[in-house]
Amino acid sequence: MVMNTPAAEKAIAAFTSNVAEATALLAHLTNFANDHMGVAPEQVNWAHVGDSGRLLESLREVSETFRLARKPEIPPAGTGYKGRFSLASRLRRLGIGESVVIPAQKRTAVPSAAKHLNIQCVTRSFGSENEVTVIRSA
Repeated sequence: MVMNTPAAEKAIAAFTSNVAEATALLAHLTNFANDHMGVAPEQVNWAHVGDSGRLLESLREVSETFRLARKPEIPPAGTGYKGRFSLASRLRRLGIGESVVIPAQKRTAVPSAAKHLNIQCVTRSFGSENEVTVIRSA
């Protein structure tokens, strides 16, 4: 049996309040995006492009914080994965700060693929998969 202490009840109330506000903000952002950010197509200029890019980048950051926007996985052996060169070709397409999720058994291929491409990567493990992030590119 879980006992709710006053501190736990305050945490639950704060969490619920934060989630409700986040939900309202998401609804507002959805309406804003569906309305093309309030800009008619004939009025679009590069300032609008910058604003939309800033919004997109902020949403990507939030999504990545909670691991919601994940790169497609490299399939495990026997399903089309061809070893180091397939991994290298996937890493080659990534920019600095971008990630790809790979199966855990392919983690050992990352150093040789990174060396082949002259890039530096950071690998984080999450159970049966790894997230490889490019931190420096030649």
